[in-house]
Amino acid sequence: MPSPSPSISVVVTAHDRTEYLVGAVRSVRASDPGGREAEILVASNLQDPPLEEELSKLGARFLPVRERAVGAKLAAAIAASSGEVLCFLEDDDRFLPSKIGVVRSVFGVDPHLVYLHHNVQPIDARGLPLPPESYRGREIRGLSALGSLRLPAGAHAQALRALPVDPYFAASAIAVRRSVVEARLSWLRQVNLVPDAFLFFAALLTGGDLMLDGRHLTEYRVHATNVSSADAAEPEKFFERMSAWSQGLDPSLRVIEQMVSEKDRGAVLEAIRGVRAVQRLYSTVRDRTATRSDMRVALRELRRVRSSYSWRTHADVRRAANLFLLSPSLVRWLYRRRKSRGRPSVASPPGRTG
Repeated sequence: MPSPSPSISVVVTAHDRTEYLVGAVRSVRASDPGGREAEILVASNLQDPPLEEELSKLGARFLPVRERAVGAKLAAAIAASSGEVLCFLEDDDRFLPSKIGVVRSVFGVDPHLVYLHHNVQPIDARGLPLPPESYRGREIRGLSALGSLRLPAGAHAQALRALPVDPYFAASAIAVRRSVVEARLSWLRQVNLVPDAFLFFAALLTGGDLMLDGRHLTEYRVHATNVSSADAAEPEKFFERMSAWSQGLDPSLRVIEQMVSEKDRGAVLEAIRGVRAVQRLYSTVRDRTATRSDMRVALRELRRVRSSYSWRTHADVRRAANLFLLSPSLVRWLYRRRKSRGRPSVASPPGRTG
């Protein structure tokens, strides 16, 4: 039975980047009402003794992990952690001051809750607020308007198909009970991208309750070295980078689908297949070599899972796909234009700040 105040472990991941790491760990400490009660583990491929000493002074434990895949870093830190509830933070993001207090309270009063996804505030490389359009604006606004939504155990099928917004984006905005991931670390190690999707579907397989919360508890940084960001002002580089990102997603989504298929052959499996099908549409739009024939194939795949939540929550990409059949160049122009709205030209990250 969960304790009234569950222990918290925060897993911070970093790869080939140190500029924001100290600030990320400091944000965890600032959000912990108990001062140093939350356990912090930093999983990184970097070896930097001065940085490790600085993190140690903040009470963080450094774990060297050579593998590039974010899932391998997460799995190593989770295996080394002790908390009943796990929070996740990418090195370039920051917790807002109320984050850990809210997580501890929500999980403490609800023994059936296994997954929490809350809202984010986008920020730029300097840490200044950005409008929602700079990152997942539709989801941020939708989650804010929603307030709170519960996916109760025993009713996942109905709740999944009725979702008004995507139930995850940004691992830094997710907290789960240890039971969600402890028995699935071998799957997690195979996930190179989309750890947020892994956490959501792993939580569904536990049969517990899931919650979406409109409160902004994490700052999500939009900048040049963010793997899913690209400067829309530079068309060639933009499409090259976004296409590579899209193509890199599917192997990880395939791993998640395989994990789900071992336990569920119904609505949960349909949901992950819907996610993969939508990403196939995005990938086709972003790939400047893709043809109308490629888009017809992608649309057929999505129509097979039209009762999944992705069919409804991504109506815009379906419209874009149909327009693509008329004019691929027009759709790519519109896509790049939409991506540039609300998002500044992403600047190089600053040097490490103390």
